[in-house]
Amino acid sequence: MIRVLHVISSLGGGGVESMLFNYYSHLDRSEVQFDFIVHGDNIGMLEEKFHLYDSKIFHVTPKKVSLWKNILEINKIIKEGKYDVVHCHQNFSNASTLVLAKMNHVPIRISHAHGSKEVNTIKEKVKNQTLRFINSFCTNYFFSCGIKAGKWLHGEKWSISKKNILMNNAIDVDKFSYNFEIRQYYREKYKFGDEKVLLHVGRFSDEKNHLFMINIIEQLSKRSDNYILLLAGNGPLEGIIKKCVKDKGLTNKVIFLGVRNDISELMNAADIFLLPSKHEGFPVTLVEAQSTGMIVFASNKITKETAITDLINYLPIEKEDPWVEEIVKSKIEMRNSRRTDVEKGGYSIEVQAQQYQKWLDILFQE
Repeated sequence: MIRVLHVISSLGGGGVESMLFNYYSHLDRSEVQFDFIVHGDNIGMLEEKFHLYDSKIFHVTPKKVSLWKNILEINKIIKEGKYDVVHCHQNFSNASTLVLAKMNHVPIRISHAHGSKEVNTIKEKVKNQTLRFINSFCTNYFFSCGIKAGKWLHGEKWSISKKNILMNNAIDVDKFSYNFEIRQYYREKYKFGDEKVLLHVGRFSDEKNHLFMINIIEQLSKRSDNYILLLAGNGPLEGIIKKCVKDKGLTNKVIFLGVRNDISELMNAADIFLLPSKHEGFPVTLVEAQSTGMIVFASNKITKETAITDLINYLPIEKEDPWVEEIVKSKIEMRNSRRTDVEKGGYSIEVQAQQYQKWLDILFQE
C-alpha cells in the first residue's frame, strides 16, 4: 500500500479538490491510499465522499491564524503517519510543509503548481523567490497542471521531464458528454424556454471576476430579454455579488445555484460557459465545458493550453463590450459532444489515473 498525504486548503469542491477526487475514484484503492491535511475547521462538500473511500482527513490551524501551530500540527501528522508521499497543493505556501516532509525523511515530496498569479510589488517578488528556493531545496518531484503554471511556481526553466511531471486536470468524459435528454429535462425544470443560458462555475472570490459577469448580463438585458446567467458555487464575495444584482434590478436574470453536485447536467442545460478570471492555473471547468460541447468565452489571462477544442474563445477583461458582442453573435443550434477531442488531448481520467498509479508503482519498485 502506497500512502499519499495531500496538503490542501479545503475540500470544498473547487477545481483542485475535484481533480483529486477524480483521480482517487479511478485508482486501485487497495494499492494507493489518499489522506488529506485541510487548513481550517470547515467541512467541505467532498469530505464525505473521501471518507467513503477510507481517507483520513486532518484539519489543522491555518497559517494566517498561527504559523507555529500550523507547523506543529502538520509535523505531528507527517511524523506519526509514516507516509510514502507528501503532495502539496498550496503553490508558494507549499514550502513550510515540504521542509517538514524532508525533515521526517518522506521519500517522495511533491510541490504541485495550480496557479499563475502575477505579482507586481518588490516585496511579493522577493517573498515568492524565497519560497521557490525553499520548495526546490525540499522537493524531489515538481508537478504542475500546465506548462505556464509550472514555470510560474517552479521557475522559468521548468519543463516536462522525469522530475517535472505534468498531471492533467482530467475528467470523467462519460459524465461530461452532451446529452440531449438531460438538456431538455433541466431546461424544462428551470423553465428556460428559448432563453440563451450563460453559466459560470467557480468560487465567489476576486480572481473569478463575478462583477464583470454581472456587467455583461446587464448589458445583454438592455438588448434583449432572452439572456439569463447561472452562477454555481459559494465563497466570501457571494453576499456582495448578490447585493450588486439586486441593486441593478437583475434578480430575474441571475440565478445563484450554490454548491452543486450536478455540474455536468447544468452544462448540458446551458449554452455558453463564462470564465473571465483575472488569473488561473489550469481550470478543470474549461475541460468539462468543452467536453459537453459548450461555447466557451474565457479570459485571455488563462493559459491557451486549455484550448482542447475550437469551442473556446479568449477575450480581454479590460472591457465587457467584446464579450457582449461575441455572446450576441454566437450560434448555439448545432451542438455535439466533444469527448473524443478531450480523450485525444489526454484529459480522460481513466487513462490519466492509470498513468499516475503506474508512476507511483515504478517509483516504489526502484
